[in-house]
Amino acid sequence: IEALSTDYAELSRQLDPWVAESALQSESFSRAQLSHALRKVWNEGLAQRYGVMQPATLNLQDALVSQLPILPATGFEHVTVLRLQSARVPSPQVSRFVRSFNNLQVLEVSGSGLTELTLVPDQWPALEHLTLSNNPLEALDVSSLRQLRVLNLRGTTLATWPTGAEQLPHLSWLDLRGTRISELPAEVLAQDRLLLDSHLAGL
Repeated sequence: IEALSTDYAELSRQLDPWVAESALQSESFSRAQLSHALRKVWNEGLAQRYGVMQPATLNLQDALVSQLPILPATGFEHVTVLRLQSARVPSPQVSRFVRSFNNLQVLEVSGSGLTELTLVPDQWPALEHLTLSNNPLEALDVSSLRQLRVLNLRGTTLATWPTGAEQLPHLSWLDLRGTRISELPAEVLAQDRLLLDSHLAGL
């Protein structure tokens, strides 16, 4: 119990100042809502600390904040689904925030101004579904996401093929509609299965 109290105190040390520092009343309310959602999902992970795995989903829609909080290194391992939509924060903050959830199976970040998503080795080894639609993406490397089955990049400004996508053994759905990709690499054109499973309208 003492360890749990220490962990929760660390979470509060990150969230409380973040909520309080906003000068705008509207954003202060949005930060309080987001803080509540994070505390709630943190509490849902208490069972995991006693050996009972209970996967959790975190939905953060229309996060009307100018800054995302920095989260502790542990405490969110039980979150397997994260949806972040219409966030209006700098792209590096979005990238940093989502990397705080290490055991994701589903990650959806749409319409959030994301220009890049830098993955470190062994990041999200269980990730099966990645949606980054309607973001101004400049480049994307998914070669480390070996379990990925669904990759949705629809409506992004991506101009080049997502690096490593053609090498993912389980990829069965790739949506590139509405991107700026105008040509496909030769190694992609040589894979009939990949072409059949990709949505390439407009290329």
